[in-house]
Amino acid sequence: YLALRKAREIIVLTEQVQWEVRKLYHRDSVVARGCLSDAVLNYVSRQDIKSKLGLTGKRTILSIGRLDPRKRIDLLIKAFGRLASQHPDTFLLIGGTGEESDRLKLLARDLGIEKRVIFLGFIAESELFDYYTGADVFAFPSWTSFGLTRYEALALCPKSVWSREFAREPFARDDHVFLSDPTVEDFARGLSKALDAKVQGKADLRDFTWENYFETVYRAAMES
Repeated sequence: YLALRKAREIIVLTEQVQWEVRKLYHRDSVVARGCLSDAVLNYVSRQDIKSKLGLTGKRTILSIGRLDPRKRIDLLIKAFGRLASQHPDTFLLIGGTGEESDRLKLLARDLGIEKRVIFLGFIAESELFDYYTGADVFAFPSWTSFGLTRYEALALCPKSVWSREFAREPFARDDHVFLSDPTVEDFARGLSKALDAKVQGKADLRDFTWENYFETVYRAAMES
């Protein structure tokens, strides 16, 4: 509390945190966006992930992150279970490891969709971007203050479904992003809408590079 109250300048990563700082500490702050390298923005896929997984001609929904309760992967699996019969050509890919792994696999089995949900485990950094580019939709049901994977995916995957808790963030109203309430019913609707949507190109994230971040931090420091 004292650090924030006495700081000459406060730098945050998102509009949501900026709003929280203003509400809790009555201080304005500077949003410094930055999480992507130029390599992400200019990436060309090196391998066909669908072919590698035996899913050629199928559609995929991808989620990547640590498998813990805060990520709401159970909600995603339940939502996928709601739409699976209406989208028989679609598979759910879940990348990551964590304490929830066994429970989530059991959930998929209990819902009768274990053959449509593929747990990828740990994805090596050298392959990560290929999984993004190979997916039709990226799903991000979790609530975090930032969420690096959702911006990596937005740069590489044509469509993303986010929790509506990110409504304050840039791109929340972009054609490539579909906001849904963090409930099974609404997230299922969001995923279904994203799967059927026709979008052009990908989101422009040139303002989210590390270079932009450090320029903003430097400018804020010099002006404070």
